[in-house]
Amino acid sequence: MKQRYMMVVVLLLSVSEARATEGPASSNKQVIGFTPQLKKDAEIRASFKKLSRVIDSLDAGAQLEIYRGIPRGKFSEVEEALGSGNDGDKRYIRRYGAFFYSSAEVPEGNDAKELLALVKNPQSFRKFGGFKLCGGFHPNFALVWTKDEIAVEIHVCLTCHEIKLFQSRLEIYCEMDDDAYQQFLQLGKDLKVESE
Repeated sequence: MKQRYMMVVVLLLSVSEARATEGPASSNKQVIGFTPQLKKDAEIRASFKKLSRVIDSLDAGAQLEIYRGIPRGKFSEVEEALGSGNDGDKRYIRRYGAFFYSSAEVPEGNDAKELLALVKNPQSFRKFGGFKLCGGFHPNFALVWTKDEIAVEIHVCLTCHEIKLFQSRLEIYCEMDDDAYQQFLQLGKDLKVESE
């Protein structure tokens, strides 16, 4: 009898711990340390249905910051620096499972408006077309719009022409159309984004 009660207590504790780590589903706050979960082709394609809801939440009052991505060739160096626990190395950060330089650029008013218009244009995005043979998604930069405590983060990969959007634990993967790609490519050149 005592064992049965102990098992019930252990089960209740494990359920409450799991719920505590999940966080509130309705929160739009950025989730520090969240690692993206979408892996299967079908669930990635299905995520596209949620795109307009996230894009519509963006407005001109949000603060835009742009983070440059780490080139693939520096991954081991960055992983070692971040994994060492050394507080002295603040050059890199991990955002939604990807590595970036920690210093953000804040675009001027007109540039920020143009980027917002590009992202809010529904023609800029297409449903995910399948995995590419280019070595996998690797963000060249991240666009992070923050208003109050709500953040929308967009990772852009110029190699595979793909985009990943994040709002709290919500993930949306899609592709950019050709015109949007040209504009994002120019942004990468302006940021002096390092190549692979």
